[in-house]
Amino acid sequence: MSLLASLISCSFLLCKNTRDDIVDTFPRYRKKVKLFLFNEMLSQGGFWIMILALAHLPVLTVEAISSSQSIFALFLGGLFYKFLGRNFKENFQVKDVAKKLCFFALIIFGICLVVV
Repeated sequence: MSLLASLISCSFLLCKNTRDDIVDTFPRYRKKVKLFLFNEMLSQGGFWIMILALAHLPVLTVEAISSSQSIFALFLGGLFYKFLGRNFKENFQVKDVAKKLCFFALIIFGICLVVV
């Protein structure tokens, strides 16, 4: 799947207009290459851990864990927001967090229905 996503991304280089836009805007994003590579490393690491879990655990267990990952993303987002402040681009107003927690509760309820 990752190979297919990479091929689709590289196919944008075939169009001249898109290729020129990428070359023109590249210097602006060059400063963030380390952050991008770190993000990709974590993303691919998570993908491979999920594949490893699928090899050793029942599919239902793996799917229950993977569908609850957004809860951990909110927790980590709050933690990073506390340390990075305004540099972290997540909206942590009470209304938005309450709405997310409400939907996470529905996700957990759905997981419980499937598992039990």
